[in-house]
Amino acid sequence: MHIKIKEMRLNRGLSMQALANKIGTTQQQIDRLEKGKRRLTTEWLQKLTRGLECTVPDLVVFDGVSNITQVDIIGAIEPALGDNIRLFSDSEKYRISYRKGANDNDDMFGLVVEGGEYKDFADGTELIFTKLGEKPVAAGLNDKDADFMHKTTHSKGKQHSFAIGDKQISAKLVKSVRPE
Repeated sequence: MHIKIKEMRLNRGLSMQALANKIGTTQQQIDRLEKGKRRLTTEWLQKLTRGLECTVPDLVVFDGVSNITQVDIIGAIEPALGDNIRLFSDSEKYRISYRKGANDNDDMFGLVVEGGEYKDFADGTELIFTKLGEKPVAAGLNDKDADFMHKTTHSKGKQHSFAIGDKQISAKLVKSVRPE
C-alpha cells in the first residue's frame, strides 16, 4: 500500500500548513501522516480527501492487490432511535476501501453506528454488508417514517434485515471497522 498525501498536496500547490488549516489540524500531524508515523484512520482519510479534493483511490494505492473495492456508507444506525437507520443525504454519503472476501458479492453497502453502541459495536464503527436479497417493503411504514428512519432486525449471528426506501433488504455483515 502506498499513500500519496505529499504527492497530492504538492500537486495542488499546498504547503503542509495550508492543508492542515483546510482540515482543522496541525502541520505536525500532516508531517506525521505523510511520513507514515501516524496511523491513517478512516477519519483521517475523510479529512484528507475533503482537503485535497480527491477520492480514497486517488490517495491510497494498493500495490498488487486486486480484491480491493469501494463501499458506500449510505446511512447511520442510531441506537437511540430504537435500532433504526437514518439514510444519508447525497452530501453525507462517503466511501471506504474494503478487501473483499471470496464469498462476498458485488452488491455491498455500509452503515456507521452513531449516537451510542449498537449490539457489540461502538459509536463510530463502520459496518460493511453484502446484500443477500431484497423484496418490496411490507405495508405499515408511513411515508414520513420511510423517508427518515428504517427499522433493522438482527437474527442468526450476522444476518440483518433493513427496510431501505421501498425495499426490504436482507444482508450479511462481512466486516466491521472500529474507530480508534
